[in-house]
Amino acid sequence: MITSDLFGYRSDCVSERRIVRRSVLFLAFCLVFASAVGFAQPVEKPLASGVTLIQDINTDPGSPLVINAVKADLKTAGVRAAAALGQGSVIGSDPTQGRERVSSIVKRLGALVGVNADYFPWTGDPLGVMITGGELVSEPMDRAAIGFTASGQVIIDRVSFSGKIKSASGAEWPVRGINRSRGANEMVVYAPIYGKKSGCKDGIEFAIKFDGKIRHGVDISVVVASAPAIACGAEIPKDGALISAHGRAAEWVLKYVRLGDQVTLRFDIAAESGRSWDGVVEAVGGGPFLVRAGQIYIDASQERFKSDMSSTRHPRTAAGVDDQGNLLLVTVDGRQSISQGATLSELARVMKNLGAVDALNLDGGGSTTLSVRGVIVNSPCEGLERPVANALLLYAQSEASQTAPEKFAFAESAPLQIACGQGRMISLIDDGGFPLGEDVAKKLVWGTTGGVGFVNQKGFFTPLRLGKGSIVVMLGERRIELPVIVTAGAPASLDATIQPDPSGDARRVIVVVSVKDSGGNPVAGVSVAITVIGGSADVLSAVTGDDGTARFNVTWDLADKPGQITVKAAGLTSVAK
Repeated sequence: MITSDLFGYRSDCVSERRIVRRSVLFLAFCLVFASAVGFAQPVEKPLASGVTLIQDINTDPGSPLVINAVKADLKTAGVRAAAALGQGSVIGSDPTQGRERVSSIVKRLGALVGVNADYFPWTGDPLGVMITGGELVSEPMDRAAIGFTASGQVIIDRVSFSGKIKSASGAEWPVRGINRSRGANEMVVYAPIYGKKSGCKDGIEFAIKFDGKIRHGVDISVVVASAPAIACGAEIPKDGALISAHGRAAEWVLKYVRLGDQVTLRFDIAAESGRSWDGVVEAVGGGPFLVRAGQIYIDASQERFKSDMSSTRHPRTAAGVDDQGNLLLVTVDGRQSISQGATLSELARVMKNLGAVDALNLDGGGSTTLSVRGVIVNSPCEGLERPVANALLLYAQSEASQTAPEKFAFAESAPLQIACGQGRMISLIDDGGFPLGEDVAKKLVWGTTGGVGFVNQKGFFTPLRLGKGSIVVMLGERRIELPVIVTAGAPASLDATIQPDPSGDARRVIVVVSVKDSGGNPVAGVSVAITVIGGSADVLSAVTGDDGTARFNVTWDLADKPGQITVKAAGLTSVAK
């Protein structure tokens, strides 16, 4: 018996009730995103044993949508999930302050797949919980998070944090944060993974030494390695940590902490469901929930998200787990002509139709990125990737293809020059000069660099932005690139605005005319004609420059009675405003 879901068809012996339920869910989703007819046949590509890339594209002009999903069986040998910090530390000294592009993180750490993870305050500090290699890097903030045990179990829950320090005499004080900016009256612990220094310029600091890393769910016995002193930029010790305290917390430190004391730290993560997180060794935060216990459940207001974050269509990233324990990593592109994005309700339906029994939203917008072997597979809305604080990675053992040719190449000449609005299918040939066989083509993974466009998993390239980049094809570990130069397409929009003349003369104005292609890119070299009623222009025509604009100086006949200005270019007409 064949049943359909969002991403294609599968053979299954199921009850009639289950068929009806799946059909209703699928129909509801299609109604949200226009019609089922708009969806092309979903494409599945094997990335490794136990890991599959699934792409579904709605080509309906009224509701275009690009969805990419990676499904990973964490029970398969060699398949595991991990959290990774941008640049390997929380705070850096470069302009991104510690952030890194997802593709760079994937390539640097040798991962198979990576997606952006938690929100961040434009530094490398993830806002929610992060655990990597068992080390607690960032504390939870009472929002949804996804965690992984050493055995590959996936846990999605809303988690909160408690921390404390106990002095040698038994006095206790709460520790409010791990590796983040310290607030008033707070105590925060800074580990070497944070960076070189805490950055605190007031309060009290002291160093501690201990074996191992900051972990949750256990008592950590440490030795005070430096006497508490006024914060003055002391370095974080590589064999311990630095504790910084302010206000009342600093007063407690001065009263109870002495050089050489043995004190105890403890950090606990509590899940809303009551499930233990003590065995979690990798985790990233996000929020809100999308699916919980098999039902759509969006707790955005409870997790303190603004309403427009839920109800407006944006690019989205999500993670989930199905009833077999498989991990689902999903991106929905948005803010582009090829994909409009999704609300949280729509994203929740995507996750549920993928089979998620639990799922959460991750950071989205310009951060939404899916990378395979360091190549971008989705279409980031800003073109080039946005550096992010952390990423959720998948590792897996690559499979050697038994049917692949020794070599394969692009049939197109390099570089490929293409104008916006002129998408085309990219062809490949084998080492004998013949088109690649269908059995090999099904295993090819397509991607891009440079942010100039999007290539789907059938090899169709859509140029979106001016500039230079490349189309990438991967077959296992093998990879070839086709350089691409995207130029402006045919003029598609004409806009004219009236601006005051810098001289202040009320009779004189400046008219700025902008010509753009269908992708919103400026079009140079276009002749623009101007007609003025009730005045005169300095010239009757002008040609757009590299920025796609042309300027005219207009003088009105009467200062108190401005006339009308009309411009024409490439068959387009616009009245200046």
